[in-house]
Amino acid sequence: MGKKKICIINGCCAYGGPERLIEDWISLTPTDTYDISYILSPYEGFETHRDFCINAGASFIPAWELIPLFFHHNLHMLNKETADETLQTTIKKEHAFSAKKVLTKVYKFLTPKSIDERLYYKRSTQRALPFFERYLMQAQPDVIHLNIAVSNWLSAAIIAIKNYCPNACIIGHFHNPPIFHKMDAYDKRLIKFIQHPVFVSAATAKQWAGIIDKPIVLHNAVRVDDFQPVIKERRADKVLKLGACSRLSPMKALDIALRAMRQAIDQGAECTFDIVGTGPEEENLKALSAELELEGKVNFHGYQQDVKPYLSNFDLYIQSSRSTEGLPISLLESMAMAIPSVVTDIGGMCEAITHNENGFLVEPENPTQLAELIVQLHANPEQLTKIGIAARQRVEKDFDMHTMVKELNKLYEQS
Repeated sequence: MGKKKICIINGCCAYGGPERLIEDWISLTPTDTYDISYILSPYEGFETHRDFCINAGASFIPAWELIPLFFHHNLHMLNKETADETLQTTIKKEHAFSAKKVLTKVYKFLTPKSIDERLYYKRSTQRALPFFERYLMQAQPDVIHLNIAVSNWLSAAIIAIKNYCPNACIIGHFHNPPIFHKMDAYDKRLIKFIQHPVFVSAATAKQWAGIIDKPIVLHNAVRVDDFQPVIKERRADKVLKLGACSRLSPMKALDIALRAMRQAIDQGAECTFDIVGTGPEEENLKALSAELELEGKVNFHGYQQDVKPYLSNFDLYIQSSRSTEGLPISLLESMAMAIPSVVTDIGGMCEAITHNENGFLVEPENPTQLAELIVQLHANPEQLTKIGIAARQRVEKDFDMHTMVKELNKLYEQS
């Protein structure tokens, strides 16, 4: 019996937690058992991620057609053949999600209430569909693992799978709540074809209740052995080094962290803030840092492939997200290095953090509460060492990547 053919599909807009997960899945999945193909929508700087996955044993297929059209900063990544000036102008003028277009095919496996549901669909689906049809007709994978963080391509993938690969097992890996996916009734019916819906946290699974039945919770994880715990001796008279590693987007709410830092300094806490990552909010955050007179105390380090040297320098990791989180990889990485964390009590973060036991929970959109905690920890640094050790122990027990990959392989074998 030959190798089982696995196809991982990832349409994304930047390197982040889901991409780090995929690197670990590929590198830890035995290549003598599985033949892995990886379909990725190129984004700025994707080459490092691509090369890692190729070196780990995957064959790589770039899919320009999956680039999220609603991210205007990705327009320059579209190649000349698929994005002429007219298309780019249209995309800039009209939000891709709100635009409807007549599909040229009718899919007999669906039984919609009216013909309109067959004919009208999102432009992004129509754009991605031919790519999936061409690939699946030729490749015929046994398992198709949909990494669903940004899902403008999701319905196109499922339509093509059901038409050209009807016996393939579909695994859907959900990182975000339904609101991120702008789904209509058509999308929700298509999602029912996913045999194994996997969620990165129980909170994320709960948000999909009523849309997806029988969710599988498989928490995000990290390769714990790759992270050396950093146990520091901390004194109250020393500067408290705050840090964050994340995409600089509005959802991550690093503006709240900056405002909290300003309040903490005004209350006598000496602290600095190192921010690792890039994104659409970078210039706004730099402007806010200057407005709050934090020059010399806040350092922006941009995108870094290896965050360990930065994490090791942090005294307190901050995840101040304002709306929702599945379960951030960066949080688990900081815990693996025994860096105590303060996170907002949203999404799946409370599934990893127990307040005052292995980390700290604060309310979202509350810089005053975050500032009070920073002041408290600056005055009582002995808490940090104890909390950091407990965080490392929790990750070792419940969030190790080797365990996660074993569970994924069990799903692959069920196909």
